[in-house]
Amino acid sequence: VENARLDESLARAGRPRHGLREPSAFRPTLQVLPLILELLWEPLNFYGLIQFLTHSVSPIPGFARRQLAAKVADRPGIGGQSWNDVLAEIDNHYGDSAASVREKIRQWVEHPRYRTEEGAPVPVVLERVQALADFFRLRLGDENPARRIAYNAGHAQCRACVESLKALVAQGVESIRPRQLQKLVMQATANGSDNPLLAAEVGAQLAIT
Repeated sequence: VENARLDESLARAGRPRHGLREPSAFRPTLQVLPLILELLWEPLNFYGLIQFLTHSVSPIPGFARRQLAAKVADRPGIGGQSWNDVLAEIDNHYGDSAASVREKIRQWVEHPRYRTEEGAPVPVVLERVQALADFFRLRLGDENPARRIAYNAGHAQCRACVESLKALVAQGVESIRPRQLQKLVMQATANGSDNPLLAAEVGAQLAIT
């Protein structure tokens, strides 16, 4: 917020804007990465799962998310007859596209989970974050300017996290625990993302964080 206020003040004073990064300008898209990583851990955080399924930005299509969220809210748990009944409703709704939707559900919800004290394999986490980065990348050409800018923020956050995870792999780190992963995501989010509505202008001074 302070970065945006500074640029706005400079513009009002007739001075060149700095185009400073703003980490919280597009909060909904920046919430997706922490949510999908929260689902990595055993036992499953069902509150986190419901948050993921009801979030406005998600790699799982809307109808499927709403059906699964209602099921989890009513009967917490993944698997079993009631879960399979909901999946059957989803298949019926999407018809020829059902296989693609079911694959997304498997990828983002029905995947293996890891004990917090042991940590998750870094390559698995990297693959998950890269998949979310790809989800945002495919939407960077959205016709709606507001959505396009928001997707850019989510993509930048994921890319920063991907680079950090790649560095851990290169260092031979095999697993990462929840607290370490939270710090990594916080660092990636703190980098912020460029706001194309407040681009740097000629004459702007150097700035450091």
